[in-house]
Amino acid sequence: MAEDTGELLRQLGIEGADVVGYGMGAGIALQLALRHPSRVRRLVLLAPAYTRDGFYPEVLRASRI
Repeated sequence: MAEDTGELLRQLGIEGADVVGYGMGAGIALQLALRHPSRVRRLVLLAPAYTRDGFYPEVLRASRI
């Protein structure tokens, strides 16, 4: 779903978007930001279904979780 969203943003000509993800959408939003960082200006994750163990090390370093 993150790849689909990234491609949709590209086809719509949206260079950067503010992305909010809730629940499973938080996981999709996170993957979108990791796979297409130039397309995501701001990222808000609400109720993500992750523990610290599920995060990429880069995310933990960037957010200091």
